[in-house]
Amino acid sequence: MNRPILLISIDPSMRNLGYAVHEITDWNKGKLIEVGAITNTEKAVQEHWHAPAVHMAEMLRCVISGILGSGTSIAYGVVVTELQEVFQAAKGQAAMDSGSIQKLYFFTGLATAMLSQIENVMSIWGVTPTKWKQQTKKEVMQYRAEQYMKNQDYEVHQGMPHDSAEAVLLGKYAISKMAWRCYRELHTLDFNEHIGLLSKSQDLMRREGTPTVEAVPVINPEYHNITVTLF
Repeated sequence: MNRPILLISIDPSMRNLGYAVHEITDWNKGKLIEVGAITNTEKAVQEHWHAPAVHMAEMLRCVISGILGSGTSIAYGVVVTELQEVFQAAKGQAAMDSGSIQKLYFFTGLATAMLSQIENVMSIWGVTPTKWKQQTKKEVMQYRAEQYMKNQDYEVHQGMPHDSAEAVLLGKYAISKMAWRCYRELHTLDFNEHIGLLSKSQDLMRREGTPTVEAVPVINPEYHNITVTLF
C-alpha cells in the first residue's frame, strides 16, 4: 500500500504557533488538508522562562504524531519550519534586546530535535524569512493565504490568526520550491543543526541561568494551558 506524504509547515512560536498540512499529490503540487494553531497561555517566571517552550514543543510533537497517524494508516511526514534571523533595523535590534529572538532560537532548536525523533518524519527543512517572504506585511500575508485557501477549495474561517496564515503560505512555498525532495531525501536539518540552534540561543542569551540541552527534558509538560484550534 502506498502511504501518503504529508508536508507540515510551521510558523514557530512559544505562545502562538501556526501550522498547515498539505498532502503531496505530485512532484511540485499539494492539497491543503488542515490548518491549525497551538496557543500556550502558560505564565513563565524569569528563572524558568524556557518551561513554556518545552511544553509547546512537546505539544507540537504530539499534534504532528497524531496527524501522521499510526498502524496501517500511517503517513510519511516532511516538516518545514521558519528559521530566525535578525534584521538590521530598529525592530530587529529591539527583538534582540528583549531576548525574544534568543528564546525563539531555543524553541525552534528544541522543537525540531523533538520532531526528528518521530519515526515516520522523513526530513525537516528550515527556511529564513528573507528567503521565502522577505519583510512582507502581516495583512498582505493574511490576504494571500486566504486567497490561496479559496483556490484550494479550503473553507476560510474568520478569526484565523496570522501565524496560521503564514504557515499556509510557507507550505505553499515549500511545495513549489522543494517538494521534489520528498522523493530524493536530500539535505535536511540534522541533529547537530538542531543542537546548533540551541547553542546559538545560549550564546546570545545575556541573562544567567540559560538551560543546558541536558537540563531541558527534566521539565514535565502540563497541557492545561495549551489549546489546539483548527481553522
